[in-house]
Formats: sequence, structure tokens, C-alpha cells
Amino acid sequence: MRSTPKIKTALTALSIVLSVDLAQAATVTSTLAVSATVNSVCVVNSVGAMAFGAYTGTAVTSSATINYTCTNTLPVTISLDKGLNGASTAARLMKNATSTLSYQLYSDSARTTVWDDTTNKASVTGTGASATQTIYGQIPAGQYPSAAAYTDTVTITFTY
Repeated sequence: MRSTPKIKTALTALSIVLSVDLAQAATVTSTLAVSATVNSVCVVNSVGAMAFGAYTGTAVTSSATINYTCTNTLPVTISLDKGLNGASTAARLMKNATSTLSYQLYSDSARTTVWDDTTNKASVTGTGASATQTIYGQIPAGQYPSAAAYTDTVTITFTY
């Protein structure tokens, strides 16, 4: 029997196709290790201003909120300092050019616990989600300083 070049070419092509299919049938697998370390962190998202409005000698109250996000289950203390003008956290003062106006910041809505940076700090636990803490403020009655705008700046510290 005599083979023709066309038949030889066809048989060669068929043997290549069959051998390629057999070579592609194998598979190999491996694994990829994936890891991360979560650090303890708190982020202050925003702090609202405490605006008392007009003061006419009678007690005025106000409040502001701190919006923050801390690592889930992280124990945190939040403290407030005496401000730029006060002698201590027990004697916070707003000031204009020449006069002062006393005020106080509290951790409770009844305004009985002065929020400070030593013994009366707010204790919270991070949830991993945005949370808020309210600061309650009051200007006590009976002050009659010069008519003007009064301001102070208080530093908020998160310790964890």
C-alpha cells in the first residue's frame, strides 16, 4: 500500500492534535497565604461647635457632639482640657480682648459632672463604626462682663 503525501500530512496533524490534548489534561494547584494586622486607632470625624448664643446674665446651656470612629472593642478615654483661657478645668473661661466669661463643660445632661482631663473623663469602647459623644455646657448666671463676643478653644484628647 502506497501512502500519499496528503495522507502523511493528515496523519501527522492528527497525531499532533492528539498529543496536545493529552498534555493539557494535567492541573497543578497551590495556596496563597493572606494576612493583615489591625492596629488600634481612633479617628475624630468631626466636632460640632458649642454656641451658647446671647447671654444676658441668666444661665445658658448648650451642647456639642464629637463624632468619632475607633477600632472595635478598643477601650478609650476622652478628656477635655481647661481651654486656652482657664486656670483649670474647674475654672474655664471664654475671653474677648479684655474681659472673661466663665463657663463649664459636663459629661452628663444634668450638668453635674465636670468633664476634665484628670479624674472625670468619658470612657467608651470602640465599635468599629461611627459613634458620637455629647459635651454639655453651661454659662452660670450672674455674670456681667463687657458686651462683646467671647471665645475659647478646648483640646479633646482620645487615649487608648
